Amino acid sequence: MLTLSTSTRALLLLLAAAASAQTPTSAPVPPPPRKAKPKPKSAPPPYNPNIILLDPAHGGQDNGSNLGPKAGNELEKDLNIAFANRLNTLLTAKGFTVVLTHAASSDEVTADQRVELTNRTRAVACLLLHATPSGKGIHLFASSLTAPSYADERDNTTIAPWDSAQVPSLPRSLQLANEMATALNGLKVPLLVGRASVSPIDSMSCAAVAVEIAPAADKSNVADETYQQHIAESIVTALTYWRQHAQDQLNAQQAAQNAAAAPAKGAPNTPPPTTTPKPKPKPKPIIINAPDEVPLAPDTTPAPKPVPVPTRPAGPIPVAPPAGKGPGAQP
Repeated sequence: MLTLSTSTRALLLLLAAAASAQTPTSAPVPPPPRKAKPKPKSAPPPYNPNIILLDPAHGGQDNGSNLGPKAGNELEKDLNIAFANRLNTLLTAKGFTVVLTHAASSDEVTADQRVELTNRTRAVACLLLHATPSGKGIHLFASSLTAPSYADERDNTTIAPWDSAQVPSLPRSLQLANEMATALNGLKVPLLVGRASVSPIDSMSCAAVAVEIAPAADKSNVADETYQQHIAESIVTALTYWRQHAQDQLNAQQAAQNAAAAPAKGAPNTPPPTTTPKPKPKPKPIIINAPDEVPLAPDTTPAPKPVPVPTRPAGPIPVAPPAGKGPGAQP
């Protein structure tokens, strides 16, 4: 059996302690950085102020009305396409982007296809173009549907029924009709503004108005190009003002959203508010009496009791009659 001396054991213990002191210790592993939460995607605006959709009524095998001998028996579908192209030229010159549901009167486009294209454009205004040989002047129609109290076109989470998709946009459709009526009133021709479920306006989810052109007077021609040019120019004027109103509304909504999100975004980087320390109260001065002075003693004289004021009995205050006017006075 190997025996170690006391000095040897002490030396081995010192060597072991030195070796353990030189052994590197592992540094603590920092926790992984937290991933920043992705910013919620804001919903797109309900409309684009620069997009106008034009829907010339009829087309293909659907000829629409015959506009009569004064208009050379022109078919309504042809006049509607011609008027849409006239509007397209004027609107493009004003910086609008114009979308047509179909470009030629021979196109076979169903009402559902026109609605599907309309609701994908997010247009600020949708105009359904019609013409008639009967009546006079210009007719503007918004949908005859009734908007319930909960309707809100900014709610993108609700799926509207196909036959009543226009309901949330009805307030804006009526505003658009009034805007157009104000501009068209300057033409000094008969103007009719009303409500009617003109196909397919009830299924459109934009501010939609049906525009029907009738002759200006009994002996007028609905296909007269000068007449149509004046109508088109007035409509473009109304849509220019309508675009500005729509842009102002979007700007106001965006400003409100930014104001609501500003505290949440700036909270981590915003320094804590600095509080102004309250000033310390000044110490009251200590009055030291001079050696030859005696402090004033408090006044112990009792205060005089208040003298009671006599009160008069309740009732009206008697008024003495003027001299010579008493009960015993001579008349």
